[in-house]
Amino acid sequence: MSEYSENNISAIWADIKEYVSIQKEYCKLEVIEKLSLIVSFLLITLFCIGFLFLALVYCSLALLFLLESAFGSIIPALFLVGAANVLIMLLLLAFRKHLFINPVVRLVDKLFK
Repeated sequence: MSEYSENNISAIWADIKEYVSIQKEYCKLEVIEKLSLIVSFLLITLFCIGFLFLALVYCSLALLFLLESAFGSIIPALFLVGAANVLIMLLLLAFRKHLFINPVVRLVDKLFK
């Protein structure tokens, strides 16, 4: 082999090493980007669920006091507010696929395309 061929092969091998190194770095950055989007989505969802829970508690208490003054007793008001909360929970469970599962699947699908 001539000296020119050896230099050419060395240059090609160096280019291949550099290409693999750059691709490896690109994959790392892509994974970091996807994970940061997923983690931020989960944190935002967690905070929203927490605030919605607090809002439900405050609204339940307000409804409880309103119904107590309407019924004159706290017992029927407690039963009505409890039944309303159970109904909300059952509706969330019944529509969990449309409300929770499908949006998360679409998000993950969009992230990895």
